[in-house]
Parts: sequence; structure tokens; C-alpha cells
Amino acid sequence: MSDVAHHPLKFRLSEVEHRYGSNVHVLSDPFLGTQLAKLSSQETGQPAVNSIVRGLYRDLVRAVIATEFPRTRMEVVTRMADLTDRARLVIDGIDPSTRVVCVDIARAGMLPSQVCFDVLNNLLNPVGGRQDPLIMARTTDEGGRVTGAAIHGSKIGGPIDGRIVLLPDPMGATGTSLVNAVDAYKREVGGQPLKW
Repeated sequence: MSDVAHHPLKFRLSEVEHRYGSNVHVLSDPFLGTQLAKLSSQETGQPAVNSIVRGLYRDLVRAVIATEFPRTRMEVVTRMADLTDRARLVIDGIDPSTRVVCVDIARAGMLPSQVCFDVLNNLLNPVGGRQDPLIMARTTDEGGRVTGAAIHGSKIGGPIDGRIVLLPDPMGATGTSLVNAVDAYKREVGGQPLKW
């Protein structure tokens, strides 16, 4: 379009130092921390719970998108084009052709997956996105002690090759649900996602 200078965006998360390894990101964000404290409070009930969860997951998925999703150079003619021939925005943006699977782990709550799916549909080409529900429940032994989680139903919508697979599990306590979900994709559809 033009010879407008292009300056690639640099984005880094503000993170808490930890020893979980480089693939784990614990955000250092006082706003989100305050919201999490409010959500965790004994005094917080509905409808505040859902409202806070929506806000937290909107911000969390934005952080994931900003750090993990492919970028592309974008050049846009702005609304100032009638006034100047320099009305161009050149930026590194998120590649709208990125294909995503948002896994809806129906165990601890489906709201996080729906929030992430909605954000992605507004940002990316919706044709490349889908939401796959996995119905899970805890498993117990003879003494009633929780032993893990099992998938009781699923509707996996197709292959995951070349897609980013998001697992917005609102619990994530022991990781059993997440491991079972990843195993289900490996077992039922195979393929190599762009990222988990």
C-alpha cells in the first residue's frame, strides 16, 4: 500500500517467578488478582460469580492470544483517508486465519469455554473456530474417595491438525481433566495441533 514505517509490536506478559518451567505462566496482574480475590470470597454469590468469571476469562484469553497466537502484518486505511494520503495504520496483529478449537470441559463449569469461544469468534475468522464439548465427572473408589475424572460423552467436531487447542478448564486443580481431554483428542482424532 505505502512505504509507511512498520514497527513490530513486542508483547511480554508480566509474570510471577516460579519453578514450574517455561511452559507455565502465572500472571502478575493486580487487577486480575483483585478480581480473583473477590471471586474467591465467601460473600460472593450469583450473579456476581458469573460476571467475575466472564471478566477473568476474557482477560486470560486475551493474554493467551497476545503471547501465543500467530501474527501477521496488517495495513489498514483509516477513517482519516479523506483528509490525508498518510492515513494508514501498519501493525503486527493476530492472524485472523488462525484455526482454533476451544474445548468445553463440562465438569467444573462451561462458562470459561463459552467466553473464550466468543472472544475468538469476534477476533478471528469464525469459519476456522469451533467449540468441542467433553462431558466429564469425577471417579471414585469403593470408599467414595475421588480417584480422578472420566469422560462420559463428547462431541469432537473434527481434526485438530494445524489448530490451536485451548482448554479453558475453570478447575485445573490436579490436571486430571486436562490430561483426559488431551488424551481423548490423541485417541479419537489424532493429528498434530499447532499448539496445545
